[in-house]
Amino acid sequence: MKQILWIAVVTLSMFASQPATAGIVFFDNRADFEAAIGGAPSGFESFETPFVNAPSVDFPIGGTAEFSLSESGGPANGISSFTGSSGSNTDGSRVATYTDNGDSIANFDFVSPINVFGLDITLLALGTQTVTVGGDVSTSFDLLGDTPTFFGVINDMGGNFQQITFDVSEAEILHFDSIAYGLEDIGTNVVPEPSAIAIWGLLGLTVAGYSRWRRRK
Repeated sequence: MKQILWIAVVTLSMFASQPATAGIVFFDNRADFEAAIGGAPSGFESFETPFVNAPSVDFPIGGTAEFSLSESGGPANGISSFTGSSGSNTDGSRVATYTDNGDSIANFDFVSPINVFGLDITLLALGTQTVTVGGDVSTSFDLLGDTPTFFGVINDMGGNFQQITFDVSEAEILHFDSIAYGLEDIGTNVVPEPSAIAIWGLLGLTVAGYSRWRRRK
């Protein structure tokens, strides 16, 4: 009986010790986003240096380009520097903005691959609209007007991405601020999978059963 119990303990422990793997994970809270990474990402841009309106702008301004922000698909594409409003300037006083005409898309293109990306996005309008996220990731979320909203994504399985796009469902003005990005060592900040929890529960029942068997002997 002892040998059987020992084999059960070793076998169950091997399965239960396997880390959970999530792959692409999306966040709507910056604190949770940074906790999953283990801190703030290495890259950050808050658009405090004014720039001239253009279809595509490289950042950081005046430095070696790390990413570009562009508008495509509209009749008059343009990314502008603007003083934030409705609380959209979540870091400093300025934001990057563009006017979505219903067909245009905002594109974040990174020079080097990244595995974490987050930003604050504000819709200057009343009501709620749907934002479709594309490029190297795919999801959508509802954006409440005049309310800065955090969107974040990480890939904790070793995959990277270089382009993330945003497309709002109707023609409106969007503000972007507090862009966080990088190729980070995410580590093993994982939550046990339900299967692992069940395995440990089974292990506990096995040990309890063995204890009762010993007492009856």
